[in-house]
Amino acid sequence: MLVAGDSPELLSYAAMLAACSVNPSVAFAGAAATVPELFEIARESRADLIVVRRPRSRVLIRHLVCLAPCPVLLLPDGAASSVARPLVRLSLTSRGARLLALAAAVTRHAGGGELIAAHNVFDYEVDEQPDLAERFRTSHELAIYRFLARADLSGVCCTPVRASAPSESGTLLELARRREADLIVMDPAADGGPVWQWNRREARRLAERSPVPVLAAGAGEASWATLLRDQVFTEMEPKFN
Repeated sequence: MLVAGDSPELLSYAAMLAACSVNPSVAFAGAAATVPELFEIARESRADLIVVRRPRSRVLIRHLVCLAPCPVLLLPDGAASSVARPLVRLSLTSRGARLLALAAAVTRHAGGGELIAAHNVFDYEVDEQPDLAERFRTSHELAIYRFLARADLSGVCCTPVRASAPSESGTLLELARRREADLIVMDPAADGGPVWQWNRREARRLAERSPVPVLAAGAGEASWATLLRDQVFTEMEPKFN
């Protein structure tokens, strides 16, 4: 684990996470380290997690969420050093299964009592047809329960929650508020595509606006070359079928 900074809140949260590990190994980086420097230190120290205070810059938040070489935990000001009821963004893919297993393991080792698996799916055309929407909801709920039945939950009590709303980040934040979640776990690429496929703005908004810590996992396959290709060189190009 790599801890970036020395604030009391950050050190307290890192200590809580380290206590959950069997053989904790902790490295430290100064709060003044830039994001590229932080990533390089993480690679050199073979860190499996970066714990850092959430920056104010939207660009830095997006880079941390989508480009880090390992999972990143963004800690907002005033966050409590506990993991009692995490919320994980559920994606019905093999990568989503790995994220769910990670969230379950964190919940178990931190002594949490419940893991909330939130899945949001929305289709304007389906939503405007009540009969079709009801059939879609039923089939989708069955798919969620079948997915959870095959998942590795480490013996943790997992509560599935299905939502249907156009705003992914807003829906997850509202669910976290209503369910009193104290950690949000997500993977920007859990839907099975490249790291940018799940709306990168939604991923950034979720990390930026969350009042509780956000654990962004699985973005390590990305690179600065990916950022240039997918954001700078193709951002404004129209898509053709």
